[in-house]
Amino acid sequence: MTKAKRTNEERIVARIARVRASYEKARSDKSKSADYKYLESVLAAHDYFDERNLLDSLTEIAPCALMTSVRSGQHPIRTIIDSSCADVDPRTKSRWTRALQFAILRSIAPDDLIRFLRATMALRDALTWRAR
Repeated sequence: MTKAKRTNEERIVARIARVRASYEKARSDKSKSADYKYLESVLAAHDYFDERNLLDSLTEIAPCALMTSVRSGQHPIRTIIDSSCADVDPRTKSRWTRALQFAILRSIAPDDLIRFLRATMALRDALTWRAR
């Protein structure tokens, strides 16, 4: 029996469901490392969509299939975050989005994200302390 090809919408919804499951696990754990694991899954989803040229489809599919609003010019990372966690304050979502955008610019793999974020935050904290 031949397996039918999945549509772009089915691929996007399935991947977002995996990210939501990661968020639910992180929310029940309530530790900082759990948040890192969630962000790792967001970055992995972004890489998945990017490799399969689904980023444009994500912004088209998100409003109807995922019940997520998408603003004009919104980064796909923010769309993934908005569609996977609704009960996080916008300020935190913005910080997560900026951190992951920075990781994408640096070509960080999802497996290396936790180490990268910890190193980046340590550097930021040191520079902030030095500026005081």
